[in-house]
Amino acid sequence: MLSDTHTHTYYSADSKTDPEENIKKAVENGQKYIVLTDHFDHGLKCGKSDYNFDSLDRADEIQRLKDIYASKITVLCGIETGQQPDEAVRKANDDKLAEYGFDYIIGSTHLIHGLDPYEGVYFEGKTMKEAYTELLRELIYNALLYDNYDSVGHFDYTSRYAPYENRTLRYRDFPDLLDAFFKIIISKGKALEFNTKTATRVEPDPDVWKRYKELGGELVTVGSDAHKPELVGLEFRRFGSFLKSCGFDYAFIYRGRKPFAEKTDQ
Repeated sequence: MLSDTHTHTYYSADSKTDPEENIKKAVENGQKYIVLTDHFDHGLKCGKSDYNFDSLDRADEIQRLKDIYASKITVLCGIETGQQPDEAVRKANDDKLAEYGFDYIIGSTHLIHGLDPYEGVYFEGKTMKEAYTELLRELIYNALLYDNYDSVGHFDYTSRYAPYENRTLRYRDFPDLLDAFFKIIISKGKALEFNTKTATRVEPDPDVWKRYKELGGELVTVGSDAHKPELVGLEFRRFGSFLKSCGFDYAFIYRGRKPFAEKTDQ
């Protein structure tokens, strides 16, 4: 079974999960690796808490769990950084990443012009075309600005929470914007995440993934975006087959910021 490259624990402001519970679930699934990728999102709040954590305290706990489970699974220390087209946010990310040598870094866009699609207000007064166009433009800006990350997290984030009848981000509706985005990340050697949390809610468009492949995209990571242990490895066999059908024989796991391949159909 493919490894999970995107999971959250109580070091993320929006999760109460003990890291060990995520690890136990990954072992139960038969996964070879699990990456703990808690949120650092400069300026974003969850209630009264911000999306930040003590890097060294967290690293010490992850190292302890690595040692305990070494014979069963490889536990990796990652992070999910929030990206905005703002130099101050980029600098805050770089400062955070300098605190510890992470195995893997996700770069995600959660705020679009200061609004999070998780909050329904983002979609108010917007057509689906307008809401998705704003996200894709923000992704392009962020792809141009940022370099210190490995994979783009949930690039189809708006579709997860959109109120529209048909929420799928389809290639035919945004070919120029998607092509521009894909070309930038491919040229920078970045991966594209297949996020199963989104894909279980909104059927993914195979044409999006086939086009990414056609343009030269090879690096794909697969993440559940689990904030609860029961969601670790969510629908990985199903979506591994989906990626295989789109031309991807391998997905990738990062160790020490370097990609290693796993077969999508295992």
